[in-house]
Amino acid sequence: MNIDDAEMVEDDSVPDDLITDSPMYFGGLPSGFSVTSKAVLTTENIGGCMGDITINKKFQNLAIVPEKFGVTLGECSEEEEEEEEDTGKATLPPDLPPDQCGLAPRPSDHSGENTSIKGMRFGATLYSRYEYDMLPVKIKIRTVVFSMSFKTSTPSGMLFYTSDPEHIDFLGLYMLDGKLNYGFNCGSGTAVMTSPLNYNDGKWHHVKVTRYRQNGILNVDGVDVASGKSPGITQSLNTKAPYYVGGVREEVEKKAMKNLKDGFHSFHGCIDNVTANGLDLGPPSVEVDVAPCSKDLEPGSFIGSGGGYVETYDTYNVGKDMEVHVQIRPRSLNGILIAVQGTSNDFLALQMVEGSIVFTVDNGAGPISVTFEPSVQNVLCAGNWHDIHASKKGNDLKLTVDGVTVEQIGNGNPKSTSANTNGPLYIGGFPANAVKGVEPTGQFVGCIRHLRLNKKVQNIAAGYARRDISLKACPV
Repeated sequence: MNIDDAEMVEDDSVPDDLITDSPMYFGGLPSGFSVTSKAVLTTENIGGCMGDITINKKFQNLAIVPEKFGVTLGECSEEEEEEEEDTGKATLPPDLPPDQCGLAPRPSDHSGENTSIKGMRFGATLYSRYEYDMLPVKIKIRTVVFSMSFKTSTPSGMLFYTSDPEHIDFLGLYMLDGKLNYGFNCGSGTAVMTSPLNYNDGKWHHVKVTRYRQNGILNVDGVDVASGKSPGITQSLNTKAPYYVGGVREEVEKKAMKNLKDGFHSFHGCIDNVTANGLDLGPPSVEVDVAPCSKDLEPGSFIGSGGGYVETYDTYNVGKDMEVHVQIRPRSLNGILIAVQGTSNDFLALQMVEGSIVFTVDNGAGPISVTFEPSVQNVLCAGNWHDIHASKKGNDLKLTVDGVTVEQIGNGNPKSTSANTNGPLYIGGFPANAVKGVEPTGQFVGCIRHLRLNKKVQNIAAGYARRDISLKACPV
């Protein structure tokens, strides 16, 4: 017996031939198993890790053994005590005056030594991602175990993906409707494994996926939750670089969608400790809009108290119909959220006015508007995210804030129904010479995210930032 290639223990009293008729066990013995040999001094199961098992110089693949009990394959690491994310709603202090916000206009400096950072945050922009030109292990034929930790509050998004150029052979790990999905295709059919539980609870989870030829296992938080086998006879996985984490390139998106369904979108949340067979993937070859994950920061664009705005589109025409969908977390009672105007009187403006949300449009015959007034003046700046949906159909306006809808129907000149704007689209503020239709007396301060215009996702971080703007992160 050789220990650590250093200590050798020998005994010549053992017979040359041993005849056994039971299975070979590693790590412990089944319940009720009777041991009569004095060579086994204890039947207690080992609590720890084992690896690189060989018998007669032949490597043993434990992923394909017929029975496993209380065993986690692929890696062995110490459990870390993790802090749970507080997903509760912020509330206003009872003694706070109604004309003051629950969040201070100037957030504290989160760049100090006490900042808690774990992993990297993905999803700040539409194609946020890591790309790797190579992996630390070969995955074509050999057993491969990919693992990572993640946390998210969104239901869908891609964690890992690789494929051949035609996206026939692939391996993907993604979230769909809150559940983890693991799929692969060796060329003759797809195996898909789905977790029975949801994991978009804003807490850290550890996921591990194993593939051995046509067999796959999905393991979450140390428990095997699903297994599957790809159909057909092919057993090798012929994928090529790049290997994607957190998202894919725009030109790959449509092809990846056939394998990942609605899970092809960029992942919105944090990812940490991505490994292949226990080996770290190392620094990515390409990094697109990824930032450290901190409890003090989250995705979005922040307009600071020093004033500023984001300019997108050189010219934007509102036309007859338009929809605006955006989420905000204000630190002020006033300010422009979205604004665009034309060379004539036409304009569109979505703004906060003394705590209310006002949606105003001028189709050329005078402004028409609709207003959402909260029950308490400062309830929208208590520290929570708020969902705003504003729509224009000719002269009919509709404004929905956190599910509550107000409408303005049949107003304005029926012969003038189109807002012929041709100026830039401004987010979070406006330049000094663009004041058409603007009511607020102060600068908007706070966070904006998930902007969609006519149902099309807008990448705010790709706009031109002016003055006190942070495009890719919001202070909590």
